[in-house]
Amino acid sequence: MTRKFELQPFEADQTAPADLRALYELSVAALRLDRPDPVVLDYDDWVASLRQLAPSLGPRRYWIARCDGELVAKAVVYFPPDENENLALTEITVAPRRRREGVGTAVLKALLPELEARGRKLVEGWELSNGGPGAQWAVAVGMRISKSTIAQTLDIRDVDPALWDVPAPDGFRVAEWLGAAPDELVASYARALYVMRDAPAGDSEYRLAEWTAERVREAEARHRERNVVQRVVVAVSEATGEVVALTQMDLYTAYPEWAVQQDTAVIPAYRGKGLGRWVKSHMLRALLAERPSIGRIYTNVNADNEHMKRVNGQIGFTTSRSTVGVSGEIAELRRLLG
Repeated sequence: MTRKFELQPFEADQTAPADLRALYELSVAALRLDRPDPVVLDYDDWVASLRQLAPSLGPRRYWIARCDGELVAKAVVYFPPDENENLALTEITVAPRRRREGVGTAVLKALLPELEARGRKLVEGWELSNGGPGAQWAVAVGMRISKSTIAQTLDIRDVDPALWDVPAPDGFRVAEWLGAAPDELVASYARALYVMRDAPAGDSEYRLAEWTAERVREAEARHRERNVVQRVVVAVSEATGEVVALTQMDLYTAYPEWAVQQDTAVIPAYRGKGLGRWVKSHMLRALLAERPSIGRIYTNVNADNEHMKRVNGQIGFTTSRSTVGVSGEIAELRRLLG
């Protein structure tokens, strides 16, 4: 470490252009080094992405670190609400040329009191390459591996669309919407979302929402506020008129050429009928007809979720890397780091 270390909040709209460009170059250099399949935005799209929030993860804050005036690292922290209001989802990125100098540890040490002051008791990091330097560093400073995941990609150019020609199972019809569930389906849609709590999640402290119709409407409002379009496809039982399976896709204005596959769920009593593959296939056909510019779709799946990995493979997803999540108690990390 050099003599003078500073960690300061960062706001894109209040940052000098030279600093913003330096932060972009740091981010791109780290991304190219740390990921085998990096999504590298051009500068203008990257700046726009700083304002593009993930609706389910709550408010986001940035910090930047300098050593003797040189920009050497950044930190991004999400402060999720409700069930996860004790949790801070944190990503620390150190410039490749300044790694192995204690910069990441200095950032974490300086950041922890800020997180604690905001009422957070736990810190988690997600999507670290399994066995990579980020995961190794996290364990070395006192965090633990809390879950194993895989990052998957569907490259539209490399997939035969015939994989998505999945017939409707007998007794079900499809319904779909952008942004807001129909009033007649919102209650059963919430019940179907609730079963996501049964999905494998490792030992992560992150808790999925206890969905109700009211919370669905709140989540939809957050998507609108943050300029994220969510497309939803559901399977509806002809016998009951209720949602029994669902899949969600998030579309971000800052990323017009790709999309993010979010939750897919099937109510337990209706599993084994091919509903998950059916709704996901319908989603892909509808999405590409509506937005032909999309070239890639990204998702993450818990490594223990064999069923979802198999379904994703059947419709063209391939695994791009193995990732882990890490977790630690803020008070204990402060003690360890001194």
